[in-house]
Amino acid sequence: MARTHLKESLAINRELEDKSSIADSLFNLARASFFSRDDLASARTLLEESLALFNELGDKESLAYCHCLSGLLALEQGDTNSARSLMEQSVALFKERRQKHGMALSIISLAKVIAAQGDIATARTLYEESVLLASKAHDKLNIASALEGLASVVAAQGAYTWAARLWGAAEALRESIGAPLPAVERPAYERAVATACLHLGQSAFAIIWAKGRSMAAEEALRSEDDL
Repeated sequence: MARTHLKESLAINRELEDKSSIADSLFNLARASFFSRDDLASARTLLEESLALFNELGDKESLAYCHCLSGLLALEQGDTNSARSLMEQSVALFKERRQKHGMALSIISLAKVIAAQGDIATARTLYEESVLLASKAHDKLNIASALEGLASVVAAQGAYTWAARLWGAAEALRESIGAPLPAVERPAYERAVATACLHLGQSAFAIIWAKGRSMAAEEALRSEDDL
């Protein structure tokens, strides 16, 4: 339904020949296609047209969002080098604009790429940075996303108890704002959760997860050694 409305909006904006609105519609449709995982090839085509228009308009903030989404598409296709370059461009543009939401989003995405490249320690640092940044901006969606990313990397380091607590806190945040985990992120998320559950045991895992659901992000950020 959402994609149908976005397509209708794009058609109207094309008729009006409003470049800025066309670019916005193209980006939003590309984003919806990517996160629903319905049509990644279409998402790339839409995004390339959007990027060209934003570049023509000199809209740096929108270019930063485009680079971030382009990086996620590259990562989905296994091209981590291109993904990292695009994410770094996105981070730089958002920092230049001092746009906190975009900074948190792009740093989370960069951390995801760096984790995929095997540098878990750096990814962990970036996820922790993004949680604090998103918290200052009262950006619950990016807080939840950053907590989930941090959980995945600390689980990879063997800190399964901490990971379960972080996932619990993130789940409660998502429920509070009505923002379920996007389909494109679910496979990796479910694999990481299943691994942690296997190591802790289902009963212990459920207890720790429930404890995390009652925690604020700042409390969940503290490792088990600090509690």
